[in-house]
Amino acid sequence: MAKVTLLLSSKPWASLLALVILLLSAQSSATAQCSLACNDLVQISLDGDCEVEVEPDMILEGGGCPNGNLVVEMKINGAWIPAIVNGNHINQTIQTRVRDLVTGNYCWGYILVEDKLAPQMVCTNITLSCGITTYTPQYLEDELNIATAYPNVIENCGNYTSSYIDNYTDLGCNGTINGLNNISAYVRRTWTAVDQSGNTASCTQFIYFQRRNVSQVLFPADITISCENPDADPSITGTPYISDFGKQWPLYPQNTFCELNVVYSDQTLPICDGSHKILRTWTVLDWCLPTTPNPPS
Repeated sequence: MAKVTLLLSSKPWASLLALVILLLSAQSSATAQCSLACNDLVQISLDGDCEVEVEPDMILEGGGCPNGNLVVEMKINGAWIPAIVNGNHINQTIQTRVRDLVTGNYCWGYILVEDKLAPQMVCTNITLSCGITTYTPQYLEDELNIATAYPNVIENCGNYTSSYIDNYTDLGCNGTINGLNNISAYVRRTWTAVDQSGNTASCTQFIYFQRRNVSQVLFPADITISCENPDADPSITGTPYISDFGKQWPLYPQNTFCELNVVYSDQTLPICDGSHKILRTWTVLDWCLPTTPNPPS
């Protein structure tokens, strides 16, 4: 700081002149100590809250103004406002200035606002019955009420898109996957999330189709059919099924992932007045269990 000696004089105007000189000298010294230089372009990365308050040391080259009271402002729609950027400013180049409130000195440059944080993505594995052959995420969530059908995604700036790729694998009776046995098949579902800045994340979800055996097969009840429309097709009268998720999953005609083969044979028994009975015998073969002479067989 400049040193100024003030000499008192009997003349008032001389004392006033000395005081003015002192003030001008002090202001000149303060201004000299506050030299600001801004970088031309600074990249600002948004944080986990998708917001950053731009600080002077992010913009300035060197110290420059140790005793200053510095603020950072950005120019939006022609007006200078506090430099707090968020998701609305992603990929925008914004004019920015650092201003000292003590001296009025300032410098300016530009900031480029970016989101470099990828989404956080967590997948949860799912176990289904081998009788279930529809396993899209929407079906699992809407029809089977599985809350973990979709991965849990946390994106700092809100907007993202997700997609998946399935890889289906059939297992033999003694096959295992990830330490699990008694699994008929599984799907390896790879999820990918992409945010609006192109940052990507992925996770893997396994969908296991648990094996069902012959002892878990349920058979259709007896049924009476009107003679006016005597359609006894199994699609009308019912087929053997397994029960999971509060639903029936038909095993005939072999439209599941289960190692269960189902066939039937009919024996017609005439009755009076033109009516008749059909004695339908269902046979279920479990490929993963030995057959036995007694039910279940």
